Formats: sequence, C-alpha cells, structure tokens
Amino acid sequence: QLAGWLSLENVILVAVSLAIGTGLGLLIAWVVLPFVTLTQAGSQPLPGLVIAIPWGQVLLLEGVALGALAVTVSVLALVLRRVGLGSALRIGED
Repeated sequence: QLAGWLSLENVILVAVSLAIGTGLGLLIAWVVLPFVTLTQAGSQPLPGLVIAIPWGQVLLLEGVALGALAVTVSVLALVLRRVGLGSALRIGED
C-alpha cells in the first residue's frame, strides 16, 4: 500500500513537471526566440524565423523521464519490502 501511494505521488509530480516544463519551453520558444535571433550585421533575418518543434524528440525525452520514474519507484518498493515497514519507520529512534 505504501508503494502504491509513493508511486501515485511521484507520477503526479512528474506529470505536472513535464507538462509545465514543456509548456514553458514552448512559450519561451515562441515569445523570446524571434527577438534574440539576429544576422551577423545585427538585423532581423529575412525571411522571418520559423519555429519547428521536434515533437518526436520531445515525447521521447518525456518517455525517458517516465521510465526513470518507474525504475526508481520499483527499486524503492523492493527496498521497502526487504527492510520491512516497521523498521523503516523507526530509523533514527535509537
């Protein structure tokens, strides 16, 4: 049961982090990038800047983050099962 709650907590945290991080990255790309792209002469490039988002790579990176979460939570659940919940909760009470 403890492993289930830890999994749920971490999944929610990672999902919110990925959504906000992706949204913030897109916002910065669309708002800031056109103003900081200049030619060697310091003028705006012609034709204008076209922003292309590599969605395949973005989804791959987010999938790797979710996979790392799954491995971490699985290892944590195995360690908690081996140690035992009672002794894990009493660490430092000596």
